[in-house]
Amino acid sequence: MYKKIILVSILSIFWLPAVVQAANMYIILDKNEVAQNGTFSGTVYISTGGVAINNAEGTIHFPADLLSVDSINSSGSIFNIWVEQPTFSNTNGTVYFNGGLPTPGYSGQNGNSLRINFRAKKAGTAKISFGSSAVRADDGSGTDVLSQTRDSSVTVTSLVPTPSVPISPTITAPTVLPNTNQSGLPGTPVITSEDMPDQNSWYNEIKGNFTWELSSGVNAVQLVLSQSPNSVPTVAYDPPIKNKILTNLPEGISYINARFRNNIGWGNVASRKIKVDVTSPKNIVVETSITDDDLIAVDASADDSLSGIKSYSVYINGGKIAEAAADTNGSAKFNLPPLSSGGQKLEIKAYDRAGNYASAEVVVNVPELQVPKITHYPQSIKVGSVVDIRGKSPYLDGEIILWFQEDGEDAKSYIVKPDEDKIFSYTSDSINNVGVLNIWAETSRGEESKSSIASEKVYVRVKESAVIDLGTNAIQIISMVITVALLLFFLVFIVHIGLKKVHFLRRKLKRDIVNTEKEVHKVFKLLKSDTRRHMLMLQKASTKRKLTKEESKILAELSENLDEAEAYLSQKVKVIKEPD
Repeated sequence: MYKKIILVSILSIFWLPAVVQAANMYIILDKNEVAQNGTFSGTVYISTGGVAINNAEGTIHFPADLLSVDSINSSGSIFNIWVEQPTFSNTNGTVYFNGGLPTPGYSGQNGNSLRINFRAKKAGTAKISFGSSAVRADDGSGTDVLSQTRDSSVTVTSLVPTPSVPISPTITAPTVLPNTNQSGLPGTPVITSEDMPDQNSWYNEIKGNFTWELSSGVNAVQLVLSQSPNSVPTVAYDPPIKNKILTNLPEGISYINARFRNNIGWGNVASRKIKVDVTSPKNIVVETSITDDDLIAVDASADDSLSGIKSYSVYINGGKIAEAAADTNGSAKFNLPPLSSGGQKLEIKAYDRAGNYASAEVVVNVPELQVPKITHYPQSIKVGSVVDIRGKSPYLDGEIILWFQEDGEDAKSYIVKPDEDKIFSYTSDSINNVGVLNIWAETSRGEESKSSIASEKVYVRVKESAVIDLGTNAIQIISMVITVALLLFFLVFIVHIGLKKVHFLRRKLKRDIVNTEKEVHKVFKLLKSDTRRHMLMLQKASTKRKLTKEESKILAELSENLDEAEAYLSQKVKVIKEPD
């Protein structure tokens, strides 16, 4: 009974400093026993007792023959201003620190000030104690409110230490791992968190609620927040609790370790990783250049010492236009989509794996669009045919928009992609209108650019189809042949009638024979001239295309008939002139 009263009294002193209204400074070790050449850590904590403080300094002594300091870590400290950077001397066995923070200062319990990483040199009991120290209030006068310091000790053994489990551990008496082979011990806690659901992901929060289910028979829980997954829990909760809200989590990787106790003893320790990064990336550097396709190339880099750089995003007028993952060095090289020509202001954001970001602005000058060119197209086609187009694109990426406009129709557009040699080609649908087909090409630089530029127009003559053209020519030839035939028939008829009449009246009309001969020759001359003109039309047609057999036959017969008609008329005139 007396032991319980004494224990409660001691815990009241340690856990209710606010009643005293004075600050305490103490060092908590993550191990109370360590093998020779092994390592352990000690964290310097400050509890302000309800007083706001803005500075603390202290000298910590350790036996230099038993221990040495490997390093000092101030990450996650309540102090962000160091009057002097923490230092240590393994020769003198001392660690010195002097840190501060601006108004309104710090007020709270178990404020993490400094972490010291020790190494055990040889067997023995090493006492780690405070020398000259002070904790100063944020009252404008720097009043020293430090009321007491608490020392710690560690046992260095030449063998692996045998675990021991105190029944009622306290913050000043850390315990070690239990004997996991003992049956009947409680199960290992399963620690979860809705605030930080994935223990392997980084978060930019310094507060988290961690929960676990209590198994049957558990009568106490022990917890510790440490930078080592192997740290033994030191803070006991009896009766047991099901969750713990941790505030002011340190940046970097830390662990919440927990274990259960039942009537037999303490069970295995569960360790849950916590990865916190609330610091934005630094030293962001952005360089830009112009590619052969007139795209903007970005080369970005930044520094982030905790979670590392994850990605980069590029914005114009608040809208994201590109995103690229960072490589293992935290850098990224990527091309932006096509942009409108002229000066463009870019904002590049560098994101770390916790979601923090830093940004930089650059102004780039986007070149004017280059013009595509149509290089191959037909001069003329028959109606109903297709048109094959080829051309040269100024860009490998992007699109070419081809425009086709027939006579009397609206222009129609077709999108084509250039090949690896920047050559584009396209075969149109059937062209249905006789006349002139207008064709031109535009360079499109994508949705972001909102711009395009057109090439010069080319023109293709669209003629009647071959069947219709042949029919028209045939009709013309037939019409011409009929005309010539009628003329020949009329000529023969006139000559025949004339000759009969002349023969009948030659005695009577002998005096007029000379005049009649002249008139006949005049008529024949006109007829001959007209016939020759039609024959010439056929001959000209033969120079442009090959005459059909029928056309060639007609031409030969006309020439022969003309000669025969002339000979016939000459003979008849001669007969008329001769006397009976």
